[in-house]
Amino acid sequence: MISLLWRLKNVSEEKHEIARFQTENIFRSILEEVFISVQEPKNKGIDSLFEKVSSYIHNHYMDGITVKELAEKNGVSENQLFYAFNKYTGMGTGEYIIQYRLDCAKKLLINSENTVCTIAEVDHTFLCQPASLVGF
Repeated sequence: MISLLWRLKNVSEEKHEIARFQTENIFRSILEEVFISVQEPKNKGIDSLFEKVSSYIHNHYMDGITVKELAEKNGVSENQLFYAFNKYTGMGTGEYIIQYRLDCAKKLLINSENTVCTIAEVDHTFLCQPASLVGF
């Protein structure tokens, strides 16, 4: 919670449009943390939620999964998922999916003879999924 408050202070001092968006997201994370800590004092639910969903992402990142789908599969709201991922990774669920896909693509580029085009063609949704569905 303290780290979120410091982030909120630092971001709120910036004067650009993205900072306003980040301020709102951090504020929501703080509220979510307060609500969850009241409901689950030890946050065991958030720990297991993050572990379960991140494992699912690692196994299905090429399947075109969405944040909405992940929330529905786990019986939580998209905000609860955002809170869990922001708490453990410093980024939202959608950002985490994108970053994981990029990391996998980087590994393929480094460890294989395939070109960028070949890797992108493996599964069109892997790198070219519409932004509204958690892609580029």
